[in-house]
Amino acid sequence: MSTLEIKVTGRVHGVGFRNFVYTQAVAERITGEVWNGKDGAVYVIAQHKDPKKLSELAESLKSGPGYVAAVSQQEGKADPYERFRITRDR
Repeated sequence: MSTLEIKVTGRVHGVGFRNFVYTQAVAERITGEVWNGKDGAVYVIAQHKDPKKLSELAESLKSGPGYVAAVSQQEGKADPYERFRITRDR
C-alpha cells in the first residue's frame, strides 16, 4: 500500500475544501483522511495500491475551491485505512 502525505496552502479553510478532497478520494477508491491544520493549511493522508492514483489526487487538489497557493507532497507511512474520512481540525 502506498501512502502520500499532502499539504495544501492558501485560502482553503471555510470553502468546502475538505469535502472536495473527500469526493475526489472516494471516486478513486483512495483511503485515508483529510483535516484542517491550525496553521491554515489542509492536510491529507492518502493510500492506494497504485501510487499513480495518489499523484493524480495531489494534482487535482490544485483546482480545488478557494485559493490554492501550493500543494506539496511526500511519501509517508501510516497504518492502513479502511476508508477515506474527514476528521476534526488538528
